[in-house]
Amino acid sequence: MQPEQTFFLSEQRNLAKFTEQATDAVARAAGRLWSGMETGATPETGRRASHGKGESVPANARAESYLPSFSLTFPLAGHACTRTSGYGWRTDPMGGQGTDFHLGNDLAAAQGTEILAAADGVVRYAGVHSSYGNYLRILHADGDETLYAHMQYLFVRTGQAVTAGQVLGTVGETGNATGPHLHFEILHKGLRYDPSEALQSAA
Repeated sequence: MQPEQTFFLSEQRNLAKFTEQATDAVARAAGRLWSGMETGATPETGRRASHGKGESVPANARAESYLPSFSLTFPLAGHACTRTSGYGWRTDPMGGQGTDFHLGNDLAAAQGTEILAAADGVVRYAGVHSSYGNYLRILHADGDETLYAHMQYLFVRTGQAVTAGQVLGTVGETGNATGPHLHFEILHKGLRYDPSEALQSAA
């Protein structure tokens, strides 16, 4: 590793440590008031229903699974995780009333577990959000993307090229989270799809 790379990694870790507490504070303050540019609710939840199940999926999502044309690497080192929330309508886990549409899969794992790039690509965004906490999006071939949220630390930056299996950061519980886990999404041409089948194929 070159000296400048070592400096960057140390700098990123220090920044993540500083922003982790700030992120949680922002999330608590923002609560349900954040309108969300992408979903109309929070980034990882779609249109909210007052009771029962919604009649349709949000405009930025599709109900079916999607398998990318390239093979996927499982996004957690050692596959040491438990799926605690799937894709689709669910009871609001943050204590709100009614249901919301969950746009990914939640994989509970020990804090500090390494998060891996699911495929080769370029980091489209790496930063902090009030709901996602520390998160990043990777752009892959054919307009496909993967998203990783609630991370403890980020080891990559926006615009950086990554390879399948590369360590992106570690599992945390930043943002709106009830415990340490990875929130994982698959997007195709900007639309969210159920990542369950893709995760099973990578397991």
